[in-house]
Amino acid sequence: MLNFLKFRQYKPSTLVDVWGESEILRLGSEGESVRVIQRFLQALGHYSLGIDGYYGAEMENAVRAFQQQIGMNADGVVDERTWRAIKRLRLFLTI
Repeated sequence: MLNFLKFRQYKPSTLVDVWGESEILRLGSEGESVRVIQRFLQALGHYSLGIDGYYGAEMENAVRAFQQQIGMNADGVVDERTWRAIKRLRLFLTI
């Protein structure tokens, strides 16, 4: 019963709303979608800098590391294929 009460009190955050988007992110990108990816990569241990919403060189390297880890072409760009992989894996993470 307690879990049900917690669920009913849940209010979606901006973070949850962003998961529906699939814009291409690359070096120089900025915004909430970048923050989402930063949190995701941080949870996997690929990204250690602050969550600032800026897609810099460290972020690009973290995306490459993630892409290599799952056997993708590691170009450092969060494209449609990378978004799909992230959306599948995020179900197993608490971020």
